[in-house]
Amino acid sequence: NLALVYKALGRKEEAAHHASVGEQAALVGLSQLITLGDRAQHISDAATRAGLSCLHVKDAAEAAAAVARSTQPGDWVLLKGSRGMALERVLDHLRALLEGSSAPASTEH
Repeated sequence: NLALVYKALGRKEEAAHHASVGEQAALVGLSQLITLGDRAQHISDAATRAGLSCLHVKDAAEAAAAVARSTQPGDWVLLKGSRGMALERVLDHLRALLEGSSAPASTEH
């Protein structure tokens, strides 16, 4: 049997949770953290305070450009977020950048 319990976080709780995610990101040995969206600013702020190189961006295209600038062949990139963030758009933009086109062919999935 499986029980799933979900509790929506209030703004204060959400900010504290996101800050703890940033702190943990700094502890696991990442070389850089790129956060996307207004609600992820707490993650970036906390990770920066903990000594991790961070960049907070406003949209998928900016995130993809930041990933392209800061990675080399063979590097690993983890895209992690809630389903509502639709992070596949970052992947679409990154793919377009790496293939030399100016925009993703399609952002619908």
